[in-house]
Amino acid sequence: MHLQREKNKFIDQGKPSQALLDLCKLTHVPVKPTDSLDVIVKKTQKAWYQGKKERWEARLPESLNNPDIIDKIIHICYERLDLHDAILPPGDTLCAYDGVFFLGASYHSVINRLDFYLDLVKSGKISKDLPLWVLTGERALTPRIGETEEVFRAIVNPRKKTLPLPTNEAEMIAFVFHHRLPEDIKATLIDSQKERGYGRATTQSTIEAFIHTTGIKSGRFLAISNQPYVYYQQTALQSKLLQLGIPIEITCVGGAAKNQTEGYKNTHAAMLLDNVAKVLFNLRGMKP
Repeated sequence: MHLQREKNKFIDQGKPSQALLDLCKLTHVPVKPTDSLDVIVKKTQKAWYQGKKERWEARLPESLNNPDIIDKIIHICYERLDLHDAILPPGDTLCAYDGVFFLGASYHSVINRLDFYLDLVKSGKISKDLPLWVLTGERALTPRIGETEEVFRAIVNPRKKTLPLPTNEAEMIAFVFHHRLPEDIKATLIDSQKERGYGRATTQSTIEAFIHTTGIKSGRFLAISNQPYVYYQQTALQSKLLQLGIPIEITCVGGAAKNQTEGYKNTHAAMLLDNVAKVLFNLRGMKP
């Protein structure tokens, strides 16, 4: 998936796709068919970008807090911008990659991503012997999104050595891998510091930490995410690597998005818009 070179569902030949135009119209963002990517980014950043909030803190403005509008936002993002269905590795990938990046996330996304990775290994799409790097970093756990002691205790494998309960994202992923990753698969944790201006590590800071820690500056890698974040993390990684002048090639894949409960739909729709705004911002940074 090389969004800066191939046609994608967001931008078509430098102009907004019809799906993006319809999403803008629905949410009262005055994007025109003739607008350049620079103009689109400026308008969507102002209207959709949630700033430095965590995804679960996102909220729509009151003008969009309508069940019909919310359902239409989710529909366009899911069905027309490809933010719902699983994104699988292309073609015969068994020997195509030099390693796998497991991208850090909140607990339930980590479980989703680990299950997806293990399915790829079980189906023979990738080898369990490929080096596996976990790109994570500083982030305090959040009990209200299910990152609780009870949840962690529930996944404990009694046959495994006891570990202290995790207190941050890096420890949480190490805890999950310890109890759920088969013993014949080894993972290396890359622990990024907080990105300047943020309260935690980001996708961009973790790839920088990988390069600094390993010294690896070339190769082809598969990155494990999950929907609806695959395109965002693909473009975030690629734009950072282009900025650094590092010729690492990344293909980001991930499992399908989970259905959302009614009480969470406002936050989910706001997060989807924020996600699209970030993809567009990253695409601008990837222009030749």
